[in-house]
Amino acid sequence: MDEPAPTTADLGRAIRRLRRARGWTIDDLAARSGLHPTYLSRIERARSNATWAKVCRLADALGVLPSDIARAAEDERTGAATDAEPGPARSQPDGP
Repeated sequence: MDEPAPTTADLGRAIRRLRRARGWTIDDLAARSGLHPTYLSRIERARSNATWAKVCRLADALGVLPSDIARAAEDERTGAATDAEPGPARSQPDGP
């Protein structure tokens, strides 16, 4: 049987873990991402769903890829999450 998809709560815990791994407060992440601290708190507490655009802004602010956030949420879901953070964001190819 397939593992269930990560939940909004898993995403919130993953973002909190990534933020705390950097020693940042919610206000620090808010300043770097351009998102309101109250909104970030609601995401971390699974009281709001983050849109893909917001996840991408958070990834950019955290210096990771959106897929790293998705992977961290999966790790939260499966219990494999650790305090180790994903590696640095890889540069995107400029195109053909």
